[in-house]
Amino acid sequence: MNHPEFTLTRYLYIREDVFGSLVISIFEKNYDKSLFWASELYYSDLRQELADYIHSIYRNFFYTNNPRLSKIMDVGVERCNVGIHIIATMLLNLTASPRKFTLNDFMIRNPTPEVLPDAFEKETKLWIFANEETSQKYSTDYMEKDNTPLRKVLHSVCKYESDKKWPDVFGCGYKDMNHIELFKQHTENWLYYASYTPLWKTRIDEFNGIVNYDKRDVIFDDDDDFEEFHELYGYDLDEQSRELYQKITHTSQLSKNNSNDLYKRYEANVKIHKIKLKRINKVSS
Repeated sequence: MNHPEFTLTRYLYIREDVFGSLVISIFEKNYDKSLFWASELYYSDLRQELADYIHSIYRNFFYTNNPRLSKIMDVGVERCNVGIHIIATMLLNLTASPRKFTLNDFMIRNPTPEVLPDAFEKETKLWIFANEETSQKYSTDYMEKDNTPLRKVLHSVCKYESDKKWPDVFGCGYKDMNHIELFKQHTENWLYYASYTPLWKTRIDEFNGIVNYDKRDVIFDDDDDFEEFHELYGYDLDEQSRELYQKITHTSQLSKNNSNDLYKRYEANVKIHKIKLKRINKVSS
């Protein structure tokens, strides 16, 4: 099996962009955005991968200041298949304003962050548990409950634009691609790239589709299977508006932001000092 430069989620976002958007939304303490991105992964049948990823965010950025939160994070990893409310509980606690994080261990590539000496005294003792019903606001059933025409589904369900500033920081597989080629492959061969995600693989198998790795396409056994599949899932991604493309794919040159840029933006305690050099005289010694 080939390994593509990128793969697509339930609503055809680039999977790595969704993971990156999730961590950024947590840094920005935006619970609704973080639930949206987590739901995109959860309902793409990437539940365990999602839970492990949130746990890694906790260990790498939050653990040093919030050691008591380990219990909720560990339970989240163990019980993520119970329902999206388990994931939502993890997110609610990480996005709560008292939960401080640091990028220091990330910057020095420390794989085993240690608890700060005064963490147990300073850490909030408040735990937040998500409501099971409201946690499902971005479930596939809820998002598609209005029977929106298929060609307009993506406009309806793609609420947020993915954060595309950090492909180098998160090591995205497409980071060395030309953005024009990335856009072309994404929009014209979307079903091939979606086939690597469990949800889409199940849908394709249900209608006897076969992935053609050489042509980057999905072939169906007969016309009936083709028609039935596309009646349910044919989003016509190559015929959508620029507004939608800006949300889910890359319409301009890829960002070159690096780890230092991430650190300057999200490290709460960092201070950048500008130093002015005084001119002594016109002639250098």
